[in-house]
Amino acid sequence: MNKATKVRVIYRELRTTLGEQVPAGEILQAATKLVELDDAEKFGAVRSIREQRATFEELPLDVALADGGWRVLSRESNIINATFGGEELDVHKRAKLNEYGIGIAA
Repeated sequence: MNKATKVRVIYRELRTTLGEQVPAGEILQAATKLVELDDAEKFGAVRSIREQRATFEELPLDVALADGGWRVLSRESNIINATFGGEELDVHKRAKLNEYGIGIAA
């Protein structure tokens, strides 16, 4: 069925349902819009809105640590670089940081 035929069929259905309550021009416009929407959905022009997935940093703590904390620990070097401005840590600073981490874990 081509577009004009679809519009006529929908127009007749709306005219039968609404009677003389609505002007013919408005019913014709509504029928045309309905056919256009149907065509757009068939060809993918109308996209669905999807909720964006939360990033790792936005996850609740229990979800982030669900694997025993391995994903958190795998990001240790990124956290260190962010904390210390990207500079390389010498042996003494790394040892101090490890002591601090062990103190927190205990």
